[in-house]
Amino acid sequence: EVYDSTGNVGDGFDKFLSVAKHSWKHEAKIGMAEDKRYEDFYRALLQSFVHKHGARVFVLSIAGRPIAVTFAVLFDGAYNSLQIVHDEAYARYSPGTLLESKELEALLEHNDIRRYEFMGGALSNKARWTEQAIDTVCVSLTPRDPVHGALRLYEKTKAVAKRVYRWVHSSTDAV
Repeated sequence: EVYDSTGNVGDGFDKFLSVAKHSWKHEAKIGMAEDKRYEDFYRALLQSFVHKHGARVFVLSIAGRPIAVTFAVLFDGAYNSLQIVHDEAYARYSPGTLLESKELEALLEHNDIRRYEFMGGALSNKARWTEQAIDTVCVSLTPRDPVHGALRLYEKTKAVAKRVYRWVHSSTDAV
């Protein structure tokens, strides 16, 4: 199922939330499970983009039951994949991979989309689709205190770790 019109992006997002409750991410408190504000943010983002540029929610279902859901926003010829979840009960069948392949297939039919942004190229589920990654920059302003200093150090370490991962991954693939 594809949700990409004004009236039904919210319905698709509701399916995302229902599957997210059965995802490994829920147990690990990642993404939507980390903070209720993420849910509010992404819902508003999808509603805003569906009006201005485009937004899509792809749902993979079995017998009417959603088992994997992904959503994205379109901007300036780029399809920006924001989140994906799958029901852990179906994990051994790789429903997220199947859904991503169907999503990519559908995008090939659109001449207006020039680039697919995986938004997290160092992650193994993203790196399996491409060897290319665009470095991004995140700018944030925070108070100068020990807690925020530790968070800045964490972010810098994470960025270096991603570069090392990409380098190691690309080196081993060439062998």
